[in-house]
Amino acid sequence: PDEQALVRQFGEVTDIAGPGLHWHAPAPIAKHDIVKVTQVQRMEVGFRSQPSGVVSTNPVEALMITGDENIVDVEMVVLYRISSIQDFVLNVRDPGELDRGIGDRPDGRTLKDVAEVALRGVIGQRIIDDVLTSERGIIEQEVKDNMVALLDLYQAGILVEQVQLQTVRAPDQVQAAFDDVVSAKEDRTTGQRSPGIRR
Repeated sequence: PDEQALVRQFGEVTDIAGPGLHWHAPAPIAKHDIVKVTQVQRMEVGFRSQPSGVVSTNPVEALMITGDENIVDVEMVVLYRISSIQDFVLNVRDPGELDRGIGDRPDGRTLKDVAEVALRGVIGQRIIDDVLTSERGIIEQEVKDNMVALLDLYQAGILVEQVQLQTVRAPDQVQAAFDDVVSAKEDRTTGQRSPGIRR
């Protein structure tokens, strides 16, 4: 019930079939592609979850530069589904992604690149304090909007349902220094709000 089939005869689309028993001429006259269109799928950016529960980081995807030229480590999950089987099967040529087990489908390299471009573009417009603290919800919404616009431009047949920032932190090499800065800012803010405290 969650699948559709795109049927082509002599290369021309003749039917988009839903659940049930269907027939078409044998290959090479006709062929079909079956795609799960209602299932919400998950893509990880900046990290990989293994079936054993082990999570490994992917620094090539995760490390990016903020608008004030600091480096931040961002991990994100994209939830998506197929919105148009015809666009999904026919419009985008994709090299696929072996580590996610995806072949020539636009939710392979194309979706990964779109997610990275959208995330880096949004992070690159903000200072590191906003990225680490107050603007996570705004960042998620902007990344989602940018991804939707790019995927619509490509006519990829993919609808982004949700973008979730998992981890946003300074790189491990400088995490202690960032913690000190955040702690000092909190102390200063607390001191400004408490009239009895003098610094």
